[in-house]
Amino acid sequence: DPGMAALLLLVLCTMQPLAAWQPAVTAHLRLWRPPRCRASAISLGSTEAELQELLSPDRVRSGQDEQRIDELCGQLCQQGQDRVDMELIEGDWVLVYTSSSKFDPRNPLGRRVDGSAPGLEGAIAAVTGGTDLSQPSSSPIQRAITSAFEVRQHVQLQAPEPRVTQSVSLPAGSISLSAVARTSAELPGRIIFQFDRGNIDLGGVRLPYPAPFRLLGDEAVGWLDTLYLSRTTRISAGNKGTTFVFQKC
Repeated sequence: DPGMAALLLLVLCTMQPLAAWQPAVTAHLRLWRPPRCRASAISLGSTEAELQELLSPDRVRSGQDEQRIDELCGQLCQQGQDRVDMELIEGDWVLVYTSSSKFDPRNPLGRRVDGSAPGLEGAIAAVTGGTDLSQPSSSPIQRAITSAFEVRQHVQLQAPEPRVTQSVSLPAGSISLSAVARTSAELPGRIIFQFDRGNIDLGGVRLPYPAPFRLLGDEAVGWLDTLYLSRTTRISAGNKGTTFVFQKC
């Protein structure tokens, strides 16, 4: 039922606004997805070409495929070190893969790489003992969203107001979260973002996203490190340790 699916997604996103940004997929069920971006005619290196073949939307991936995807991502990231041209990041991207992480019930909203735990993340971890753990992880809410729906990202770093907007496609509409973005001189491949607005579009009706962004403080702040970037493929690592692979639209 598209209406129930949309309602479930709204509840999950309201509980955790960062869910759309920090997924870690352990299952590969796809409830519904619109057509992906058109294939690019740009010639690719053998490693990137193999990665795109494994990430084809028509392919049913095996455990061996998952292992090979992780290996290829590692190889590309090693090749791309210190050679990331951030000008290529502008435009529209579709999320085609996220790495998996083991769910830790002591950190149900995930654990950040730098050990910080702002807002509700820290409050829960203080009760469950999650603050004593150093292993980063992401939440099952995040996994549920990206395993069921398509996620797209629009990057505008060269605009007068740099922004990154994340959109989750639904059968009857979409949910979009927009964040003010900036880059770091110390870490040139890093995009630091802070959510400040969002919309829900269902059946031709647009509603404001029901989250108190101004009250969330640091809980609405995150980052993505760009580890590999070409005209067709982007590999990034998030602030909760997840590896993301995007394809250019």
